[in-house]
Amino acid sequence: TIDVRGGESVALEIREAALGPVLHEDATHLYALSWALYREGAVINAAKPIMFASTIDEAAQLAALTPSPHQNIMIADKTGSIVWTIMGRIPARESTKATRGTLTPLAALPTGWLAPDRYPSVKNPADGQLWTANSRQMSGAGGGIIGEGGFDLGARAGQIRDRLRERPTMTEKDLYAIQLDSESRFLKRWATLAQSVAQSTPTTNDKTAAIDAELKNWNGRADIDQTGHRIVRVFRERVQKQLWLAWLNAGDKMPARVADLETRYSTQRFDGRFEYPVWQALTARPMHLLPPPHASWDEFLAAQLNWAHDELVRENGTLKAATWGKRNTARIFHPFSRAMPFLASVLDMPAAPQPGDNHMPRVAAPTFGASQRLVVSPGREAQGILTVAGGQSGHPLSPFYGAGHRDWLEGKPTPLLAGETRHTLRLRP
Repeated sequence: TIDVRGGESVALEIREAALGPVLHEDATHLYALSWALYREGAVINAAKPIMFASTIDEAAQLAALTPSPHQNIMIADKTGSIVWTIMGRIPARESTKATRGTLTPLAALPTGWLAPDRYPSVKNPADGQLWTANSRQMSGAGGGIIGEGGFDLGARAGQIRDRLRERPTMTEKDLYAIQLDSESRFLKRWATLAQSVAQSTPTTNDKTAAIDAELKNWNGRADIDQTGHRIVRVFRERVQKQLWLAWLNAGDKMPARVADLETRYSTQRFDGRFEYPVWQALTARPMHLLPPPHASWDEFLAAQLNWAHDELVRENGTLKAATWGKRNTARIFHPFSRAMPFLASVLDMPAAPQPGDNHMPRVAAPTFGASQRLVVSPGREAQGILTVAGGQSGHPLSPFYGAGHRDWLEGKPTPLLAGETRHTLRLRP
């Protein structure tokens, strides 16, 4: 019962099954949300034994038995052996083809856990390197066990892989530089497409000519002074969104449907899967997938490029002023400042343009990014690097509250270990 001030109380019916809350019901089944975090013991911090494992096999087995939601885990030992696997208990299913968003009858839900020796893993790969970047690590039977958990598109992981393979060995500074890589490799094919469209339109089209000029001057990176990255990003998002609406048959005669699809559309939500059918359609250009009322794919793409130009000019005054830094300004807020905005100037980190974007090693968005950048090798702690987005003091009036933020923003490597003692804090009763 929910008591309402000044009104009548409201009764809310909540149905729960053995493995979670009931979301749906049909004539024969109840469907419930089953999540590892809802299972017994899931909130217990049981990862401590992993720190005392002596081999990667022992550590991987302990990781599999940890009663927590799933995470990627990569482990190395002093012999040079490495392994990637999943940390957290995996439900034992009759079928390994579990997919995200499917409804499974309660009667078919698992009650036990997958044995550690059946966990998907990659151990000692031939090239001696492992990376994750939230992407899919394997397909086949191992991928079926994991299921579709909303993986990252994979462009960032591919770029990290390529950077790792550029040198046979790397120092701490080399690995730190990879974390700061803001090259827009993923968007380059979209930039090529945008330039092709711009150059194929009539010379009297000042909008596409301006876009073509900016793309010719683009350095291919998501730097704060660049307009090319922002132009291509807006163009890609616009094309994807228009295809999303058209392919779900949301025409002008269905305004309610359009509004619903607009609300449900999210570039982040569909980035990992929608990129593939979109690019296939742009390559093959089948007429039955061409959004109306356009007569050709060239006409459709030119319209989206013109829209991107108008939108950026509307937001920034001129196309040249539409730099990536204006769009990608870091806004690191303290939780209390959201409830008490008048304290924002004291609690929040200063807003500042930052390079980087999704789909590249240097992940950076206004309210999302790398909370820390750490590179350290056991036995070489003196060469280790650690930069964090805020200081070590939790007191907003302390000079150390935001210490290190500027180094994090500018990508300056900060030593992991403390230097000489400069200040001493004494706690007296």
